[in-house]
Amino acid sequence: MPKRVLIVDNDFFYCNFLSQFLEKKGYEVVKAYDGKEGIQKLEEGPIDLLLVEIVLPKMDGRQFIEYLRSKYPDSPFPVIAVSGTIMERLDDLAVIGADYYLVKGPLDKMEYKLNELLKELENPGSSTLINLKNRVIEPCDVFPRREALGLINSLDFERAIFDAIGVGILVVDEDSRVLKVNDFALKILGKNSTEAINRPVVSFFLPEDAPRLIAALRDVAVNRDQRKVSLSFRINSREIFAHVSSFEFKEEMTGWIIALAEAQVGDQPGADKSAGKTQGMSRKDELGLGEEHVQN
Repeated sequence: MPKRVLIVDNDFFYCNFLSQFLEKKGYEVVKAYDGKEGIQKLEEGPIDLLLVEIVLPKMDGRQFIEYLRSKYPDSPFPVIAVSGTIMERLDDLAVIGADYYLVKGPLDKMEYKLNELLKELENPGSSTLINLKNRVIEPCDVFPRREALGLINSLDFERAIFDAIGVGILVVDEDSRVLKVNDFALKILGKNSTEAINRPVVSFFLPEDAPRLIAALRDVAVNRDQRKVSLSFRINSREIFAHVSSFEFKEEMTGWIIALAEAQVGDQPGADKSAGKTQGMSRKDELGLGEEHVQN
């Protein structure tokens, strides 16, 4: 039986290049184009090798690897980060958490170095060019670029803001599964990030409360003028205010943002304003908000 490799990369050019190279090496290739799809592919069956880009849409490579390490702590397969921004992240490799780092570069040189890396992984000591103690594999002389450093600093700054916001934030994809969650939300939900990521958002709420949340998600998705719906719920025996809004990217509705805050003494929730009053609920199935999501 051929070994299975999962490639997670939103760059179709590099994804196809890696796929063709590994298929020639006898691997069965599974492809995903963002971190969330990568998790779905990972859960479909065992793999023997993982190659993942660090900069990905929806869920980046760092978050994907963190999820992998937490959910599958004893995973025996090597994790290779393949990215054009590795040289700008040399100080952050321990945080990213891959086993090896292959810098993107000229295809012929990449193919040569990847071939040597696979040879060494399969038969340690067989390559005279690859030392597995040196976890960064460069296809050629590559130097940090100012533009890439600026992009990385901007992404890290946005991540720091997301984690520092004093309310719980859930970023929910268009299929109603959680894409991102900050530390405040995890504390409110009583979950860790692995338990929260890629889980139907309604599963965090009591079954009797789920229909109200589903109605709120539909309201802000169907009615563009309905910017926000506010509700209150009981979560882990505490009253929690939830503010639901739609999330648009490039003028397209791509999901939801749910802000969670613990109620304080004297608070009066402006709850359930218009939730469930939307006409034309036929988009229920289209938005992936069927009753099946109420269960874990």
